[in-house]
Amino acid sequence: MSFGPIKPKKVADAVFEQLRTRLEDGSLGPGDRLPSERELAEQMRVSRPVVREAINMLVGQGLLEIRARRGVFVRAAATPGWGDPLTNLIGESIDRLIELLDVRRILESQTAALAAEFASPRDIDDLAAIIDEFERVHR
Repeated sequence: MSFGPIKPKKVADAVFEQLRTRLEDGSLGPGDRLPSERELAEQMRVSRPVVREAINMLVGQGLLEIRARRGVFVRAAATPGWGDPLTNLIGESIDRLIELLDVRRILESQTAALAAEFASPRDIDDLAAIIDEFERVHR
């Protein structure tokens, strides 16, 4: 198995995407052991901390597991879309989207009410300065 060099935006994100693609397309299956950090870093032409960060992101998603002194292993078969928890939560359900927007509306309005209630004169002056700056930039 070979991995290509990385030329990205944020390097760890590109490493993450390349590894996730291998999980999604079946190149890496449940129980497979990934190459060592050193091997991956050499193949992708990135540093080991970058590889470690990408692996940790995949561990956080439950796709990989780190076994002490044994290496990094594929934990579960990946499917497209695993990288976006919000998409997984909502899916294509319009009802879930509406529920999420309702929760957001309630949280944001309550947060704004509390901020207004506890705002100090200094906070209000800071907000006024920010609004003035927005208006200046907009013009």
